Formats: sequence, C-alpha cells, structure tokens
Amino acid sequence: MTASNKSLAVDLQQVSVGYGNGVTALDDVSAQLPSGAICAVLGANGGGKSTLCKALMGIQRPQQGSIRLFGGSVNRMLKRNTIAYVPQSDDIDWDFPVSVQDVVMMGRQGQMNWLRLPSREDKRHVAHSLERVGMLAFAKRQIGELSGGQKKRVFIARALAQQARLMLLDEPFTGVDMTTESDMLDILRAERDAGTTILVVTHNLSSVPDYSDQVLMLNRRVIAFGPTAQTFTADNLANTFGGVVNELLKVTGAAQHEDRGALARPTQAEYPL
Repeated sequence: MTASNKSLAVDLQQVSVGYGNGVTALDDVSAQLPSGAICAVLGANGGGKSTLCKALMGIQRPQQGSIRLFGGSVNRMLKRNTIAYVPQSDDIDWDFPVSVQDVVMMGRQGQMNWLRLPSREDKRHVAHSLERVGMLAFAKRQIGELSGGQKKRVFIARALAQQARLMLLDEPFTGVDMTTESDMLDILRAERDAGTTILVVTHNLSSVPDYSDQVLMLNRRVIAFGPTAQTFTADNLANTFGGVVNELLKVTGAAQHEDRGALARPTQAEYPL
C-alpha cells in the first residue's frame, strides 16, 4: 500500500520524535494500520506509547519521518475532526466543575456552528453516546463525583459522540472493574465493525488477544508489529518488556501454542509494569 491509499488509516514512515532534553522517545518507527482495525500498543514505561499518541494528535511533531492518516496529514485530519482521544485519568483535572453531559458535548465541538451552540442533533448524539456506555442517568452529575470506571465510560462516550474515524485510547482499562472492561470492549468491537480504527495503549496484557486485530510493541523502536496471532508471543513480549515479563509468565503459567507460538491468555490480573 502507498501512503495515499485512503484504506490505510495510519501510515508511519521512519518516524523519530525527541524532546528538548535530548531524549529520543520514538526512533525510526514504521507501521501501517488498515482502516477498521483495533491495534493494541504495548511497551514498558518510557517506551514511547504516549509519545506516539501525541504525534498522532499533532501535539508532538516528528523530527524525522512522516505520519499520514487516511491518506492526509495529521493537521488536515484534525481540522476534519477525524481523531478522538481518550486520555489517561492522571492527565485530567477532576476538580474542574463540569457535568458529565458537558464533557461528552465537547466531542461535538467540531460539528457545531461558529457560535458553538449545541443543536438538537448534537444533543441527540450526546444522549445516545451516554446511553451506549450506561451513563445517561448520570448526565447532570459532576464528573469529579464519579467512580474511576464511570469516568472512563464518560470519556468513551465523548469519543463516540465525536464520530471520529480514528480513536486513540491511552490506558483505558486501568482502574476499572471486569464488568466495565467487558462493556468497553464490546463498544470498541462494535465501533471497529462499523469501520472505526482504534489504537489502544495498554499495560493490561491479559485481554489483548480477545479484542485486538493487530499488535504494535514499542521500546522506542518497533520491536514487533503485525496480526495478533503472529505477534503476541512470549518472545516478542520478553524483547519488549525484558525480564519482568519472563517472571510474570512463570507466575501465571502462560504457555505458547505449538502452531504459531502465540501467547496463551494469562490471568485477568493487570500486569504491574
């Protein structure tokens, strides 16, 4: 495929991103993700996962290489409201006085008129998105009053209301219970089946084989990238995370399938990396 092919949702070509302190967060990263796929982005802390999200959002510019989204530049796709972002909980000021409904309405700003006044259509999308995540009854509640899992549901709703073609989720399963995680995965699968491309940055390795079509393993460079069944292996995880994963695999008793070497599903516990 070429970078101009619009069936290619994300096209990273030799992307390097550094910071002013001399740290190189991404080094010569190349990967191509087709439209309508879920890609799990895995790596240890400092491996470049959040930097990748910032680069895809246009927050951090590559020093080298190029990023194309659906055949266009990042800036062009941002102007078209193509990219939705679900941030880590630590990046949000939960004391800011704003209602659940208002948070989700933020996802509609790209579709509003120049006065930024919500239309009946905007309100309908907000209500529908809240209903999908089971939070419609909390629409008037202050966001800071919610539990961790409820907050995650609200920000998923904001991304749904935006109707973006590309969704970036940074650690969406951290601090949520199994029911919330299962509900979120059902929503992500439905969005994928509707044609949305989804990148999930996660430390929770246990559920990766259940929902991802592709896996990207980063340690500043690409350690492995490809279909989950071929890429999510013990060897690739060890190369990405080092000895920590080796010890975890011993504890959980995870084994490799004989046919492709794909990692068998470990326990539901989140890996404390």
